[in-house]
Parts: sequence; structure tokens; C-alpha cells
Amino acid sequence: MSDIPSYLKVNYTIRPAKSIERKMIAEACARLSAFSRVSSYRYIGLGSIFFTDFTLFHRTLGFSEMISMEENIEDSGRFEFNKPLGCIQIEFGNSRQVLPTLKWQNRPTIIWLDYDRALDKDKLEDIGYVVANLCPPSMLIVTLRAVADDFGDPDSRLAVLKEELKDKLSYEIQTKDLIQTRFPMAVRNIVHDNISLVMNERNAGFPRENRFEYRQILNFCYSDGTMMVTIGGVIVQTGQLPNFGHCDFNYLEFYRPGEESYFIRAPSLTLLEQRFLDLQFPSASAYCPCVPNDDILAYAKLYRYFPKFVEAEI
Repeated sequence: MSDIPSYLKVNYTIRPAKSIERKMIAEACARLSAFSRVSSYRYIGLGSIFFTDFTLFHRTLGFSEMISMEENIEDSGRFEFNKPLGCIQIEFGNSRQVLPTLKWQNRPTIIWLDYDRALDKDKLEDIGYVVANLCPPSMLIVTLRAVADDFGDPDSRLAVLKEELKDKLSYEIQTKDLIQTRFPMAVRNIVHDNISLVMNERNAGFPRENRFEYRQILNFCYSDGTMMVTIGGVIVQTGQLPNFGHCDFNYLEFYRPGEESYFIRAPSLTLLEQRFLDLQFPSASAYCPCVPNDDILAYAKLYRYFPKFVEAEI
């Protein structure tokens, strides 16, 4: 894969499935109010030069303490120029360098490790560090590229993956798990297994009533040209589980606590077709002339989150 930064190749503000995912994540984060005021949480992410998630989360959730980790130090001036909000603090360096410099005690945090590349040992170490240090209640979200071909041809894929992940691959993965149709699930299982191992280590010596737990709530798959997988969950202590129950995550259409993923398929519809359908929702019998029924059904699930891309003069 090319070493050109993704923000120089892709405008992240106009990817429909990604845009839908952001809004779904924002809706899930809003339910953390069962613990405390959502705007009191700190947000950590990878903003790129577009800072799209930062802008959305500030406007919808009220975050005022926000940290963006940016590894392309040579473009620091461009990042600072494009920073849309004064409350965003940019920390330059890769995530492995930045994460240990942040304060974690008594700081409930929502962190989105929104990687645009494939799973590797460094990313699993990032995830492990965050899991070991997050102050409950906090939320961890991880996005990864999920393209099986990144690890070679089908016959060599397992060996390449084992070499790439080394001791971080404790999950009993098999060659049959590495075909493309099953690969997003394999990525999720590897990440989940590493989270579980770190949680067990963190709980060593803690009495049962004070132990930490990771409860998965998100498991997305989507493609805006490249298959991606996003896994997310809440880290709580045992005594906070009643509050977790009051979050009612299970009432979210996209709530996924296990291996099964929620596939975000953004149908290609014109603005006129979207408006025609919007006027009928939430009817279960919506129709639109000449639009395939599968696209109508897909849009019906997503219309509340669907982006409306238009040209504007400023």
C-alpha cells in the first residue's frame, strides 16, 4: 500500500457510508448520558485535515475537550490552518508516541482510533494501551481496513498474518477465515480477543465488585470503495453496570454486541429520489418510481443518517 497520507487521496467529508457511520456513532455516544453529562467527556481521534468527526461531535454532543493525533508532522501548518474549532488540541506524532503522553486518570473519554490501514501489531498495541488505561465509563472505537488481499494470496495469507501480528495473534484463526467474505469478522475477532486479554490482565488482583468490563455495542462493515470494519464498546466497572443498562444501547437498530456485523450499504439515490422517499417515512410501504426495492429498503434503514451532498458557493 502507498505511503501517501489518505487525506491527500480521499475527501473524507463526502464518503456516504462513512458519513452515516459517524452519525450512528454520535447517536450511540449520546446514550452515555446514563452515566454523566455527555459534553463532559473528552474526545480523542484522528482528525486528518478535514476534522469531520470533531465538528460533528462538537455540534451534536457538545464536546469541548478534544485531542487530534496527527502523525504527518511535516504538514503541521496545514493541520493547524484547517482546525475548525479552538477547543481542538493537535498532538503531533503517531498514536504510539502520543497516547502515553496523555492523562488518563479520572478522565472519562471517547476515543476513536479511526485507522485507514490494515491491522498490524502496532495498532493492537495501541488498542491494548488504551484498554489498560481508560477511566471507566469510557468508550473505545476502532476502525480498520478489512481487505484480505493486503495479506497476500489465499494460500499464504495465514502465514503473513501470523508474521505481521506475532504474539498478538492468540485468536485461533484458520485459513478459511481469511477469505474476503469472512475477513471483516476475523479482524473483529482478533481485536476483540486482544481487548479481552488486556482486560483480564487489568483485573488481576481486583475484587469482583470492582472489576473492569468491556461491553461491545458497535460492529460495522461498510465500503466507500474499500471494505472497512469498525468495532466499539464501553469500558465500565462492575458497579456501573446498572447505568450501562440504562443506556439502552440494545434499542439502537445498529446495536451489535457480538460477531454479527451491521453492514452499512448506502444506496445510490438522487436528491429528488431521497426527498420523495423522505416524505413517506417512516412508512413501511414507501415506494419511488424506477428505484429498485432493495435500494428503497436500504435507504429506509438509513435515511435519518443519510448525507445530502450538494454544491455550495461560499
